[in-house]
Amino acid sequence: MTRMPFQYVVLRCVPRVDREEFVNVGVVVYCQQAEVLEARCHVDADRIAALSPDLDVPSRRSAAATRPPARPGGRRWAPASGS
Repeated sequence: MTRMPFQYVVLRCVPRVDREEFVNVGVVVYCQQAEVLEARCHVDADRIAALSPDLDVPSRRSAAATRPPARPGGRRWAPASGS
């Protein structure tokens, strides 16, 4: 079995930078060898509201759901669950 290096980045919603609080809302995974570039997002409105009740959650949900129209190779993105 060949090991392949994957890279990832966690997407965060940071309602108030001064309080250093955040909620993870997604992840992007990339591996050039495996030709993988995937993104998954889920905005938990209750968790975000607990940090910042005045935050516009629908706009955060919309931003998290924004993706390019197609992945490399012309394949479509899979829908993100729970968004």
